[in-house]
Amino acid sequence: MDSKSNADDFLKRGAVARAIALLGKQSQILEKQEHLDTALRDKVNELEKNPSLISTTWTQYQLNAGEVEFWQAADNRKHARLKYQLNNGVWDKSLLWP
Repeated sequence: MDSKSNADDFLKRGAVARAIALLGKQSQILEKQEHLDTALRDKVNELEKNPSLISTTWTQYQLNAGEVEFWQAADNRKHARLKYQLNNGVWDKSLLWP
């Protein structure tokens, strides 16, 4: 996707989602919940002052899948597995053995 598509997609997100993305800390260790609360509050305030602020790292991807599988894990390994397969423009859903 191009940078305009990325920017358009980013601006469609809610303020909190955009603020979290702008923090740039995804998957880093969070020592205390208060750190997130403070940083998020500051970033939301920044977005209120500049609503057109866009994350330079926000990237939109487009997948053209023909088959997708989802797992719902279970402690006893009796996982729920769903498979969706595209057939002639229609998604067929199947339940799979764990």
